[in-house]
Amino acid sequence: MKNKLSHRQLSRQELADYLGKARIDAAEAVDSCRVYRCQDDQGEALIIALPGGNALLVSSSPAQTVDRRRRAG
Repeated sequence: MKNKLSHRQLSRQELADYLGKARIDAAEAVDSCRVYRCQDDQGEALIIALPGGNALLVSSSPAQTVDRRRRAG
């Protein structure tokens, strides 16, 4: 089963709270952005901290199963 990517925007405070709770596996600076690879309760996440104070959290979650069987009608 494939995982589905989801993303959401974080404020500076939400970013600080998230990084305080998650395990940071890697961190790099790219120009004026910071990129973090983290592990939390739901799995692996990638966070891109932008220069203005906001951040983007990208995570994966298992895709919902689709019942592809034909129904007799």
